[in-house]
Amino acid sequence: MSTLVTDYDVIIAGGGMVGASLACALAPRLRVAVVESFPPAAPGVPCYRPSFDARSTALSLSSVDFFRSIGVWDPIRAHAAPICRIHVSDRGRFGSTTMDAATEGLDALGYVAENHWLGAVLHAAMHASSGLALLSPARVESIAIVPGGARLRVSDADGSKDLHARLAVIADGARSALAASLGISAESRDYGQVALIANIAGGATSAAYTLTVSKINANSAQFSLYNLLSGTDLSEAVQIRFAIIKAVNS
Repeated sequence: MSTLVTDYDVIIAGGGMVGASLACALAPRLRVAVVESFPPAAPGVPCYRPSFDARSTALSLSSVDFFRSIGVWDPIRAHAAPICRIHVSDRGRFGSTTMDAATEGLDALGYVAENHWLGAVLHAAMHASSGLALLSPARVESIAIVPGGARLRVSDADGSKDLHARLAVIADGARSALAASLGISAESRDYGQVALIANIAGGATSAAYTLTVSKINANSAQFSLYNLLSGTDLSEAVQIRFAIIKAVNS
């Protein structure tokens, strides 16, 4: 870090989806540094890490507008699927509703993109920004509030150094030790529910599938996958990456 600039307008701790998106939005107008603990991703290579894993994110139209405003929507759109219809209901409860993009005069109600692709696009945008310093791999050891902003102790393979910023942003996850060190707490409420999410890769280029889950708990799931067009069971013929997640509101 011997040649590192030490004063910034904004320093962001965490280069995940939130931190990277904010950095891309601020960099054209401000001196921004992003401190990310994982090594930088190579351009065009999937960015697999906790923030950008094999799961997918549903992007609302306002999120699409935001990504368009910072110049990254076109590459994201190349690997995003449109949400054309949404059915909302709660089993055992009264009422349901359906939203349809065509009825509303929209191309889509939103889009779904895999997190690793979002990471690849956002990190490519950070690398291309002349007003942004990506310190990676590195980590923020501590933050101290000082007159005029914040002092951050940042360490990497070469050692540690103090950086100063008018504004420090903590974007290193919901269970942030940095936030806790500043007395910033979070309240979580467990919904008592779990969900199965899956990415399905098959040989057909276009097909309709149904994924039926017969048993699910916090650690495993039993499922069957059928091609709706042929009626064949594809459970053993496709690759399914899935994860069990708990529904928690923070």
